[in-house]
Amino acid sequence: MPSDAPRRSPSDTVANGPAIRAIREARGVRLGILARDCAVSSSYLSNIEAGRKNASPALLRKIADRLQCPLDAIALLRPGRAA
Repeated sequence: MPSDAPRRSPSDTVANGPAIRAIREARGVRLGILARDCAVSSSYLSNIEAGRKNASPALLRKIADRLQCPLDAIALLRPGRAA
């Protein structure tokens, strides 16, 4: 049965997890604390950092604000994607 949701291709993946993890660790912020402050579960944030899940633009903004870093330091956005 066809789905109404658009299919995602591998090129749609936003690889921001390693950057989030690196900045979080450099700032000394524990994963659970960042997850709580951004209103997501620790397992979801862990999956984002591991590249198994993608963060929404709104969540990327919350993470950048909490880590006190520019959004473009963690978000690899292509033209047409806004945060």
